[in-house]
Amino acid sequence: MSKLICPVCGRETIKLYGGMCKDCYLKEHRLLDEAPVIRVSICKYCGSLEFNGKWYFQSKDVPQVLIRLISGFFKRKRRKLRILELKIDNLSSKEIRYYIKVIGSLHEDLEDIVEEHYFSIPVKSKVCPSCRKIAGKVVKAILQIRAGSRGLSAVEKKMILRFIGGEIDKMRRRNRDAVILDIVEKKHYIDLMFTSHNVARSIAQKLQKTFHAKISESVKIIGVNKRGKPITKLTILALLPTLKEGSILILNNRPYYIKEVRRDGFLALNLDTYNTSLIRGRVASKGNMVNESELIPALVVSVTPPYVQVMRYDDYKVIEVRLSRIPLWIREKSHVRLFQFNDKYFIVPEST
Repeated sequence: MSKLICPVCGRETIKLYGGMCKDCYLKEHRLLDEAPVIRVSICKYCGSLEFNGKWYFQSKDVPQVLIRLISGFFKRKRRKLRILELKIDNLSSKEIRYYIKVIGSLHEDLEDIVEEHYFSIPVKSKVCPSCRKIAGKVVKAILQIRAGSRGLSAVEKKMILRFIGGEIDKMRRRNRDAVILDIVEKKHYIDLMFTSHNVARSIAQKLQKTFHAKISESVKIIGVNKRGKPITKLTILALLPTLKEGSILILNNRPYYIKEVRRDGFLALNLDTYNTSLIRGRVASKGNMVNESELIPALVVSVTPPYVQVMRYDDYKVIEVRLSRIPLWIREKSHVRLFQFNDKYFIVPEST
């Protein structure tokens, strides 16, 4: 076999790699001949990271987040390399210095080699989009919570706001946009302002599942951004059921007293048998709610099973009601309400 001369070092060799001997080729070429271009910024308010133009919510372990992002960058940009080790050597507000150990081949006819490098990434200080929206109070979505003509009670408003606050806390762990900019709380309704369409929609879906709310949306174009795309404001209406605790529901020609509003439906008391059952939201929507003005305040005068005598407060008439079962809350001198349906009187618990 004829020998070849390396034009770089002048030595004889049996094979050239890229026009030079193996030793010269390895000296002239590197797996990583220069630091890859990586741009990193840190939000000066919340500490979120911007990595090559994309923002990542800050976690408690910043080095681990950076290792994951840098590793992903090398896997996408240097597919022929395999990372053996990667660690953050130094992290400051101005610079990130990291150590990387890789293995790979410089030439298809050469065996794999291992290289070690220290690279530095300059760090810039910025304000992330989420903090910019919060600081500027840019309202992108409004969530309107209503309960129809009856309005929200004080108890309902307190319960709903506590529920939404808990959901926002959960979402904020992974989404910087999970922020309520403002809460407008009036006597019978609540409006919440958000910086994100997705966050507002997510909260509305939670209200739908938990409080059986009906959801509707409307979108309004409020401007155009620098790229010519329309800027929209989303309005979501979460309409809670007319039913609430203490309501009377007529379903399948039977009266029910709503004892509790639950996530999976309504805990209802059958006023004919005084048995308790769960009525699903879809089933309850097929019934009719009784106007509260139809309920007459009354006083239990005597209890002689199976009869209960009740005196109406409006005209002081005594009504005798025959019950197949007398619950413990129906006792002498107890305050109740009377409800007449299909020419029959029913005894209803006093409003709480």
